[in-house]
Amino acid sequence: MWLVLGLSVALIGIVVWSYRASKALFFALGFYFVTFSVVSNLVVLIGTIMGERLVYVPSVGFCLALVLVLHQLCGRLPVAPRTARAVFLGVMVLGIGLHGARTVVRNPVWKSQEGLYLHDVHVVPGSAKALINAGSLLWGKRKEYEKALELFKRGIEIAPQYYQAYRNSGLVYTELGRDDEAMEMYELALRYGGGDAKVKNNLGYLLVDKGIEVERGVALLEEAVEKGPKNPDFLDSLAWGYYKLGRLEEARKLLRKSLAINQKSESTASRRAHLKVIEEALEREKAKAALP
Repeated sequence: MWLVLGLSVALIGIVVWSYRASKALFFALGFYFVTFSVVSNLVVLIGTIMGERLVYVPSVGFCLALVLVLHQLCGRLPVAPRTARAVFLGVMVLGIGLHGARTVVRNPVWKSQEGLYLHDVHVVPGSAKALINAGSLLWGKRKEYEKALELFKRGIEIAPQYYQAYRNSGLVYTELGRDDEAMEMYELALRYGGGDAKVKNNLGYLLVDKGIEVERGVALLEEAVEKGPKNPDFLDSLAWGYYKLGRLEEARKLLRKSLAINQKSESTASRRAHLKVIEEALEREKAKAALP
């Protein structure tokens, strides 16, 4: 922290000094700092982490300042002015050429999301975000669950509070039917991520279905439905929770609403099965009530 503050003060000092030394350098540095301040999260919180896309405009000022400094340095070489200009042009050609070559090498990686994510996990193996992105791709597109879980695990080791890693791990464990591990990951995702509706739905459903903490599960499911009132799966989960609590009429109403919203999803068969169980329970209640 103190190093960053020290560097910031030093840079501000350089900007002030440049005002007298070179108006062009002052403009370049000022342009850099003013445009960078907009995305730095220091003046205004912009709601995202730092990324290279945010420094495209500030980099114009940085590059201009760099060229001006190099021009001044070359001009002070103990050689003839013509030679100094040749050195400056050589440095510029070399710099532009190397960066251009790097751009050409990098461009093919951007042809597909898959290529980008799987490439970057090797280029920056210490980046939790790169690991989570690659793991999500392996899980979602390739169905390579164990490899995805390994990448999520490495991401958690690097950034223990990165809730997305816990969330995605939980979703993978759910697909694999490893419910206990899924619940553990969902609990951690809630701890670090807070209000993810899908996490609340999945954890709430498991708590309800397994009879572990039915009331807490229903509370989580109600929160999920509040965030996604037209999500048929959320409605189904909450209906199942109400069924477990004996609130059968409410459960049937929710399931009918769920099926009215969508009758062609992968979960339709499961939702119809839940509705059948609930309606049978209602029939048994009516039969009992009719007994003398």
